[in-house]
This record gives sequence, C-alpha cells and structure tokens, in this order.
Amino acid sequence: TTGATYSQSSNLRKHRRTHSGERPYACIECGKAFAYRHTLPTAETARTAEEKPHACFSCGEGFCRPAEFTQHAERRLPEGAGEEGCAADASDDDVDGSTDEVGASAGPAVALRAGAKPHVCRECAKSFANASGLRRHGRTHVGHRPHVCAACGKSFSQSGNLRAHERAHTGGRPHACRECGRAFSYPHALRRHARSAHATERPHRCTECGKAFSDFSYLKTHRRYHAGEKPHRCALCSKSFVQLGDLRRHEKIHARTE
Repeated sequence: TTGATYSQSSNLRKHRRTHSGERPYACIECGKAFAYRHTLPTAETARTAEEKPHACFSCGEGFCRPAEFTQHAERRLPEGAGEEGCAADASDDDVDGSTDEVGASAGPAVALRAGAKPHVCRECAKSFANASGLRRHGRTHVGHRPHVCAACGKSFSQSGNLRAHERAHTGGRPHACRECGRAFSYPHALRRHARSAHATERPHRCTECGKAFSDFSYLKTHRRYHAGEKPHRCALCSKSFVQLGDLRRHEKIHARTE
C-alpha cells in the first residue's frame, strides 16, 4: 500500500485495484477483463472505425481507448528505437512529459484525431491531451506539492491554491482603496467598495428612509431590509440572509466547526 488518501470512497476502491490486480469488468465479446469500466471497449466501438480516435502513424491501427493505444505503442517500440518502430513519441519517457503539445516533438509522431487523449495515468487510467495535464494530475496521486506557504509550511500542488491560502492565512488584503486606505482581498471587492463608499453622485434614493446610493443594485438590496426579505438561505441550518456575502461568511462558520 502507498498511504494515499482520497476524498471519495469510490476513488479509493479504484486505487486499491492497482495493488490487488482486480479486474471486475469483462468484455462480453472476448472475455478480456478490465480494472475500470471506462476502459472496457464495447462491441460497437470495436467495430466502428470512426470511434477509434487514437491512431498510430506508423502502422495505421486505430484504438478506442487511450490505454489500448499506450499498450500498442509500448509493444511496438523496441528499447532505444529511433526513426524505426511504432509510435515513437508515445514511449514512457514522453508520457512523463518532454512536450506539452501532441505531435510537437521531432521525429515520426503519432497522428491523433481531434479529441484524442494519449497520455494515460497508470494509477487510475484517466487520460489527458498533453503531458503537462498528466503531470499536474499525477501530483494528486503521489502527493507532490511543490508550492509551500512561507508562513505555515502548508504545501499545495498548484500555485493558485497557494495564493488563495495565503490571502486567508494572515488576512492578507493587497488591494487598498486610495481614498480611505481600506484593503480588500480581491480587486472586484475594491471596485464595489469604491462605487458604494466614495461615489460623488447618489441618484438612487430610498423612499422609506431617504438613504441614497450610487448604483440601483445597492438600492434594491437596501430595500430588502425594509421589506424583511432574506432570499439567501443556508442549506445546513436554514438561517437566511439579505445579502449573498453574509451567507458566504456564515457558511465558513459551519466549515470551521465540522
């Protein structure tokens, strides 16, 4: 076992098959067994050439599934083969990612039809159109998380996730208002603040209390307070809110207590 963790039990069951060798899906045509349902070819796809998008440039043979294409390439390409041999660009070295574009490397490439995904994950059989996508996906299996938070040491597989984490970590708010100095985590929040707090013209006035707003949408939201309308309801406790932002902040309380 590898100690890998999964968010869903179905993914864990699929992963266990890589250790046990279990192949519960059998082809009704030939009896061949497969570990995953989506790698089981049907009789129709086996017969229909149009549904074989993975084609070998050297021999012309087509395949319904990415896994079949990869197996074919590995069988036909002898170790150390160069110009000769079948599907040179689908060797193990290239699956690990020497190029991000299908057919971009030198030498006789594999001619793939539109929509082909020749880069197959050996852990779960999920396929990708290019090597970079496979590499990113592979990090979820091996736990490779190169992006580390300098504040707490927590690591992430993608830089975007690290940036989002860093904002919440210390209350980081890089977008500051030039008028009042108030800071925000995201640029759209700063723009909304500027329209609401610092607008010189406020033509939209509430007939109930006389408060004026720069944008009609703010007036509409304000009217809900007078009418007692709370359209945004929490799915966990049924508490409702006037504004969506208030609901989002409330939901974070549930997330922290789980």
